[in-house]
Amino acid sequence: MPLGGDLLVLAPHPDDETLGCGGTIWRARQAGARVTIAFVSDGSGSHSGLLDPAELRETRRREATAAAAALGVEGDDLRFLDLPDGHLDGCRAEIARRLGSLIAGRPPAALLAPCRWDVSADHLAVARAAAAVAGPAGLPVYGYATWFWDRWPWTSTRAGSWPATMARAGRGAWRLASRFRTVVELGEGLEAKRRALAQHRTQVERRGGDPAWPILADVAAGRFLELNLQPVELFAPAVPQARGRRRRTQA
Repeated sequence: MPLGGDLLVLAPHPDDETLGCGGTIWRARQAGARVTIAFVSDGSGSHSGLLDPAELRETRRREATAAAAALGVEGDDLRFLDLPDGHLDGCRAEIARRLGSLIAGRPPAALLAPCRWDVSADHLAVARAAAAVAGPAGLPVYGYATWFWDRWPWTSTRAGSWPATMARAGRGAWRLASRFRTVVELGEGLEAKRRALAQHRTQVERRGGDPAWPILADVAAGRFLELNLQPVELFAPAVPQARGRRRRTQA
């Protein structure tokens, strides 16, 4: 991971940049790198039926700006593409076009985008667009994990015999180690990541104390957030690479 080189981070929704690679962003900024964050969707679909989409869109933009500042990224290094939340798969050509323009203006050393195993359609659309554009440009893409964690065996269990359960868990651990070849140790970046996540208030606090307002801590009874707030962040290549030892970036 070139923490001293310029990075372009693609966030399908405001908060993905923090959950998936917030500590890495902070570390890169501490190393003097320029980091640009592109928020692909407008974030207006996270609480459908509970808040007017236009108000939610503006609220999440303010939250994203504050969270990015907590990670050391401000001003002209933020891009809001404002594509429709929940419909990014139908916007892949537009995402690729916008991404191409960003790269052409000032090519980064690498792109950070969702990994190709995230379970969200929006995330997969961004991952595919990033791979399609970065490949011809010769840029490496590091895939970060967010909703990847919301799956068995990380955040759920399955009924079955003890040997079968242990065998499945072993396969899950092997897949994790074989897919995510780059490990960034966050050090103080973990606290910066927590501070940034706290700025995404619509995602971490119940608006007006409304029990019907969903937050990230509700997912898998808090296990999802726990996995996204580990002292390391894991990255996978956009395309399969030969097996080898994990590359670890020390704090």
